[in-house]
Amino acid sequence: MLSKSDGQGQMFQYIQLEDLVPQDHLLRRIRAVLDLKAIYAATEGCYSANRGRPSVDPTVAFRMMLLGYLFNLPERRLCEDLQMHAGYRWFCGLDFNQKVPDRTTLVKLRRHQWGEAVFREVMRAGVQQCIDAGLVKGSAVVVDGSEVRARAAIKSLEAVAPEQSVDEFVDKVVREDSAEATPQGPADPKEPPSSGSSAAEPAASEPRKAGDENFHGEKFTNETHRSKTDPDARLFRKGNTGATLSYLVHNAMDLKSGVILATTASHAYSAQERTAAIDMLDEIQGQFGQELLLRFLLMDANYTEARFLAQVLSRGVEPIVPTDRVAKSPVPGPLRRRLIPLETGRTHRDKVHAAEAARHVRGRERPPELARARTRIERTWAEAKECHGMRRAKGLGLEMMNIQALMTATVQNLRRLASVPRKEGSGQAAMRVGGAHLLTALNSAAAALHHVLNSLFRSPWSRLNLFTIPGFSPVF
Repeated sequence: MLSKSDGQGQMFQYIQLEDLVPQDHLLRRIRAVLDLKAIYAATEGCYSANRGRPSVDPTVAFRMMLLGYLFNLPERRLCEDLQMHAGYRWFCGLDFNQKVPDRTTLVKLRRHQWGEAVFREVMRAGVQQCIDAGLVKGSAVVVDGSEVRARAAIKSLEAVAPEQSVDEFVDKVVREDSAEATPQGPADPKEPPSSGSSAAEPAASEPRKAGDENFHGEKFTNETHRSKTDPDARLFRKGNTGATLSYLVHNAMDLKSGVILATTASHAYSAQERTAAIDMLDEIQGQFGQELLLRFLLMDANYTEARFLAQVLSRGVEPIVPTDRVAKSPVPGPLRRRLIPLETGRTHRDKVHAAEAARHVRGRERPPELARARTRIERTWAEAKECHGMRRAKGLGLEMMNIQALMTATVQNLRRLASVPRKEGSGQAAMRVGGAHLLTALNSAAAALHHVLNSLFRSPWSRLNLFTIPGFSPVF
């Protein structure tokens, strides 16, 4: 028998939001592992204790931002969907009777009140949670950078005035004042007008303004032009494609689990990849050095500069790079002068360390399993760009690009953590049993021993290195 609905539902409906979310849904699995205690600690100094209006719960605002990066939703679309999506409301801790925070609230929190430091602390707390759950191996880390298009077009570029020192500016003003003060005598009526007078000279063409699409034939460089829309963006060209306004985002990923241990954004220069790699290496060793013993750093051909390899080796880490791309240069001999300027001695020392580091990397045979495993980080880049909106910048400025990189890495780490089977006693409690304390003590002792060796020998990687000990090899 055919039945027809009258289209009128019940006036009062009693339902639990949690009952509407499927048991195997991604939101349920992520919420089960999501720990936002670090939000309150990181935002403690951003709010007044007894002044002003009551604020939006920081955890609610952060959950909303997390949803936007998880499903690649613009903030306007996110707030609209949150009004009618029961699963989104349940994830954010809002029921049907509570008002959804406005989009402008999220913008002000992210840009003006919280800042980059809050998101970086939350990401570090997430990485620590992955370490406590036993997900991170930590012996081998992959470092790589990727281009991210800025939210600015080529036509937004305009010429910038060259930088001047104070002395140059004062001299210019003095010359202009003296030229104006010089008296001009009356012109001789018998003298014919000169063909090169200022009246006959054409007026100098005005520089092209930002927004003018007629820029054909004009040469753009990062030294002479800046984008009026996004001054932090830089022209960058990869391969045979044309140059675009872009940023570079750098990730340091654990090889075993795919967890991103550190991330940062920078201006789009090739040399920034090596600088960012050293900064992330120091951050990992400083934050998680007690739990992780980093032994191998896997990189591509962009990281084969000799001085960079020397910096990596000085931190007790073995670089794994394509050896055929490492430059072959002889080790400089000793300086024969008695009195050597301090700066000359430092420069010579750096050259010696760089040459020895390049010779060490070329002479060491790369483990084949490590050489092939470097490409695993490309999967995380593909996931970030296809699923989480990392293909293009969401905001303007380097700080907003850093926040986007941190939030994207946080979302990816949560997906890794949510995919781990949750057993009774897993997580931090499981780390207290068995040989966890013994492993931590051995890692600390090995790091301390390597620090002593670095201080005793001038070039520890060429004379005595922990990585040359038989049996000291990576375990997967």
